Amino acid sequence: MIKVCLYSDRFFPIVGGTELQAFRMAGKLAEAGRVSFMVVTRRHDLSRPESEEVAGLSIYRIPPAGLGKRAEFSFALSSIIFLWRKRKDFQILHFLLVSFPNSLVALAMKLLGKRVLVKIAGAGVLSRGNPSVRLIRNFILRRMDGFLATTDEIAREFQGTGFDPRRIHRIPNGVDTGHFSPLAGPEKKKQRRALNLPEEGKIILYAGRISAEKGPHLLLEAWLRLAGGFPDLFLVIIGSGQFQGQNVEPRMDQLLSEPAARVFRERVFRRGEIPDLAPYLKAADLFVLPSVQEGLSNALLEAMAAGLPVVATRLPGTVEALGGSEGAVLVAPGEVQELTRGLEEMLSVPGRWPEAGGENRKRAVEKFSLAEVARKYSELYDSLVS
Repeated sequence: MIKVCLYSDRFFPIVGGTELQAFRMAGKLAEAGRVSFMVVTRRHDLSRPESEEVAGLSIYRIPPAGLGKRAEFSFALSSIIFLWRKRKDFQILHFLLVSFPNSLVALAMKLLGKRVLVKIAGAGVLSRGNPSVRLIRNFILRRMDGFLATTDEIAREFQGTGFDPRRIHRIPNGVDTGHFSPLAGPEKKKQRRALNLPEEGKIILYAGRISAEKGPHLLLEAWLRLAGGFPDLFLVIIGSGQFQGQNVEPRMDQLLSEPAARVFRERVFRRGEIPDLAPYLKAADLFVLPSVQEGLSNALLEAMAAGLPVVATRLPGTVEALGGSEGAVLVAPGEVQELTRGLEEMLSVPGRWPEAGGENRKRAVEKFSLAEVARKYSELYDSLVS
């Protein structure tokens, strides 16, 4: 059995799309008995134990909590010490999030003789940061054993930054198309009742971090512009701004507190972090991805698998996921007016929604099956230790 250590600044129960994808993929492989996993992450939430077993994964949480470079460097140093002590328990170190402090951890493990696999889930990561620091970080990362790209755009970025193309592996995110599946008619109403959502009307769903790059504040502003003309339109927002450097929850509070918005507030449902999005996708009619920056969104793949039509910003990873499908309306990122236009266009043709959602579901099943993605990971891990 191959022994892998997943390394991330955040992990269960504090998760974004990258961490949730790794959690599900690791669970799938562990269940099949192909790979054993340990997880090393930061102990942001002091109420969580320092170590625990979750879904077949051994999770170890290392201090300190908090944001900022000092905390990141302290976590990196503590991680190097911890991983050295645990060096017999893993063969591969699989990075989920890349920063300069984390690149030092990668270098230390490489010197220790471990295979190091680096995943970058979003475009532009390799070009961010102070130029000098970026130069050193990328120099270190280029010496690692494998690089995971979820989209063609990210693969091109690896190559354009001087990474060995022979070590770049193109594996998309995966979705459990059995768990995330469509629901209609009386069963959808029943699902809404269970979630304390309106049984009648149209429900728009957003799910993701409540941070500036994800754009939920832009969606809320666009929805408020349309709410008066669509009295049966509701908005459900799932996610948290906690531990986010660009938390936009205060901006959303401000939008809802303005006099013009007060009459619509009862039609907006904010539910915080939800470990399983499936019940809400089954209850919704339309999914919106208003991101300004995005790789290959897990929430988008789940919405596609659930058979929902989509309004999304025209970003390379999103366009790649939808594959030219007529199940979506795409708009320019970062513009409330464009997002409003896209929503209005989709809302004007509700009779097309079942067909549009069916097209998205078909693509999710054909291109992003979690079982197939897990198989590719298993083969990659095997090739690294071989």
